[in-house]
Amino acid sequence: MTEWFWVPWVITVVTFVTGFITTRYYKKQDRLYKALDEISKLIVKCEDDALAYWVKADDKVFDYQLTLNLKRLSNSAKRLAVLDAEFKKYSSLYIPFKQAITLHTASTQRPIPQNSAVAKSIMVSSADLQDFYYPK
Repeated sequence: MTEWFWVPWVITVVTFVTGFITTRYYKKQDRLYKALDEISKLIVKCEDDALAYWVKADDKVFDYQLTLNLKRLSNSAKRLAVLDAEFKKYSSLYIPFKQAITLHTASTQRPIPQNSAVAKSIMVSSADLQDFYYPK
């Protein structure tokens, strides 16, 4: 044996560690992008359902569905905050979005005009929340 027999072992170990770290990083990025896509779809679904419920008075959308969609959005945002600390401040935009969807008028006062303050606040708070997750 030569005195350089350890060099291939060092190269093997360095290659293994580098591959492990790189794979872990890319898997985390993949989970992050999937969570962002899920959240963006949920925001749009919440907005569409809320406008269908309040503006169109759609009989196929119920108030409990709005609450359920908001809960799903909240859970997804919490999972995303675990993946990336940058997204932990979502609640400052989520709370106005939730209030715009759920706290405005009694369900007997449906439909409301499309240009009303309620519909506008739903759309504006949805756009703010989307901009938070996908900045320009």
